[in-house]
Amino acid sequence: MASPHDGEALTAARKANELIRGAGLTWTDIVMGSNNERPSQGGRSREHYETDPDVLWEKFEASHPGQAAWILRHSDSFDFARSLRDSVLKWGRLTPKQAAAVERGIARERAWA
Repeated sequence: MASPHDGEALTAARKANELIRGAGLTWTDIVMGSNNERPSQGGRSREHYETDPDVLWEKFEASHPGQAAWILRHSDSFDFARSLRDSVLKWGRLTPKQAAAVERGIARERAWA
């Protein structure tokens, strides 16, 4: 789609759209990601991912106990921590930037202790 020729760029965009639709995805899935469903290896059928918030939190807590504990400690009084908990309950994970912010919070608590 980076061609300076409009016809070539349009053809590339149409082909990309065809491939995305053929895989059962949308442009939103491509740009934002989709944690609920992803195409299987063949790209034709979809595999369902966990969406139960309690299960997502339990999995996050098991794999990131320090981060989960920090989020829970601060989620009642700190809007940012509450938004992080909401992210985990929705997506089952934090973004790399969110995780880094939690790690900085944990480090600050250790320095104050």
